[in-house]
Amino acid sequence: MAARGAELARASGFQAEARTILETPTWQAVVDVANEVDAAAIVIGSRGLDQLHEAFEGSLSHQVTAHAGRPVLVVPPPHNER
Repeated sequence: MAARGAELARASGFQAEARTILETPTWQAVVDVANEVDAAAIVIGSRGLDQLHEAFEGSLSHQVTAHAGRPVLVVPPPHNER
């Protein structure tokens, strides 16, 4: 998925590189890579969970937003995938 996302970003004229890192908690890996490359912003997808499911399953996009210290763009799933 990371490779496909980077491919789409490059096709749209952005500089993008796919990365895969294992770290716990997951949000920390996202923030660490953004810091490493000094990203201007983090773009992350959302699963579009309702509040109940988000409370039990957690939200990576919310955790990244809370800890990033830089702009974060959260992209919701297409309407027909919710």
